[in-house]
Amino acid sequence: MLTYDQKPELFDFVYFKNVNQKSGILIAPDSGIVPIAVQKDEPPKSKIPKFVINSQSLISVASRTLQMTGSRHITLLSIGGGRMDLELVGDKTMDAPIDSLGDVLNYSLRQVGTDSLFKHGYLVNYSIINKPLKHSNIEIEALKSMVSNIEFSFIKVLEPIEREGQVQTPIIVKISGVDHINDILLKLSVSGGNLALEKFVYISESENINQSAIFYISLFPPHNSDVQE
Repeated sequence: MLTYDQKPELFDFVYFKNVNQKSGILIAPDSGIVPIAVQKDEPPKSKIPKFVINSQSLISVASRTLQMTGSRHITLLSIGGGRMDLELVGDKTMDAPIDSLGDVLNYSLRQVGTDSLFKHGYLVNYSIINKPLKHSNIEIEALKSMVSNIEFSFIKVLEPIEREGQVQTPIIVKISGVDHINDILLKLSVSGGNLALEKFVYISESENINQSAIFYISLFPPHNSDVQE
């Protein structure tokens, strides 16, 4: 058995008084031994795919626009590629805060018919979201299930294509009824880890009836959706 009298220097660790919790360094006062740094492994951070950020930005601005216009009648809402075309009918003075959606690049106003109504047109560079995201992946069958019970709606799945080194499946979805449209936007906002909404076009022929929206979607292979930035 090794004793203190034989090799006292081997027992220096007994005099280590504490461990610095923040740095993870063992402190050994007057021991003559260089402090030992304890390495802490940190999990790698996954980068959010650009298509997810762009898609969620589009979904967000579409939802906010449909909700903020209230009683004003939207005749056209086309969103994609960072820009939004919006046409809506209402009083001559428009108090909807369209500038809260992004930078208004162009604005037009013209009278419609003889009912003292006016059509307001906006071209907007909408804002890109800049916050951590966490979304689950979604499968084609789940998309089909969302659409199957909505009257006058359909989903069309096209042949997969390769773009920028990634295989993606183009999907066209038509949804009728503003309530159903808002519901689909909400579902895509939390299930978009491998889904990109490339373009969204909403058309309403008259107030409260005949509203429809086309969702132009690209579906990518599932990936690690627990992404933070």
